[in-house]
Amino acid sequence: MSLRESIARLNKVFSRRRADQGIKENVRSVTPQVRSKIILLLRDVTSGALPGRQQVQYDYDQGYFWSEVHNLLEHSIGSATLSQAMANNFVHWDNDAERRDLALFLRECTTKQFLDFVELCFQTEHYPRIGSDDSNVIDAINEIFLNENSPYRMTSFVRKEEVEDVFIYGNRQRRTVVRIIHYPQVIYTEDEVVYREALAPALTALSRAEFTVADGEFRTGLEHYREGRYGDFLSNCSSALESVLKVICDKHNIQFDSNSALSTLLETVAAGLGLEAVYAEKFKLLATIRNRLSSSHGGGSQPRDPEPPYARLMLNLAAAAMVFLVETSDSK
Repeated sequence: MSLRESIARLNKVFSRRRADQGIKENVRSVTPQVRSKIILLLRDVTSGALPGRQQVQYDYDQGYFWSEVHNLLEHSIGSATLSQAMANNFVHWDNDAERRDLALFLRECTTKQFLDFVELCFQTEHYPRIGSDDSNVIDAINEIFLNENSPYRMTSFVRKEEVEDVFIYGNRQRRTVVRIIHYPQVIYTEDEVVYREALAPALTALSRAEFTVADGEFRTGLEHYREGRYGDFLSNCSSALESVLKVICDKHNIQFDSNSALSTLLETVAAGLGLEAVYAEKFKLLATIRNRLSSSHGGGSQPRDPEPPYARLMLNLAAAAMVFLVETSDSK
């Protein structure tokens, strides 16, 4: 990863994503209890222990992790001193001072800044994990959010295998490398049932390498949805569904016109997967909502500003349709 890419990642944390989209409303607070539980979890995991156990998991000093997080926050905030308390008092700067600065910052920072911290934890070299599995800590953080009725969840790493040529002692060899496509992000969810039954399965289905484009479109759509830009959400959600349909066509050698309307693509894929015609008819409701309400088409003298229930309907239908079609495609 280049230096430019490293800096660019800092512009994609929770608070910056919202600011870049002109979001002005206050987000729901992360309570002091949630903050403490997440910090304690990270402390135990990075020190080589699990809550209530002293089993060593790592060979390295946990100071690496906290120092790396502090450094990323410095660049993200634009200050070598994070906390106001430390900035107001001259201290001899050492590793302990750095830890104190971070601890004070996490106590006094805003909710957005704390969620930035949670995301940046997984952009460090020594990011928190147990063994080679990096999903366990993310799952534990989501469990804390869930049990404390906090409206946030973390997504997982998205990786892609690539084959590249390398030269060893002048001989060209091919090797497979795994690159990170998406780092974990904090997403905002108001409805746990919607998240668990529709959103989470869709994000999991789209995390595969072949759906990288669809995943990006869907995540952008979710940002629009959370901030009330429902016309834009309908557009991005529909684009994600179209991308999924085209990937399935390529996978099963289903002939299609790349310029086909969404309704036509739905019919084509349903037929190509051997589904009954009734499924294609039901799926067409997605195209109807998109055509009538999304910002993809001009509204003339009447700006398109769909009501929240239509956006919620689209979210549920599109997420369920994508999961259904991907699973059906896999079973063929």
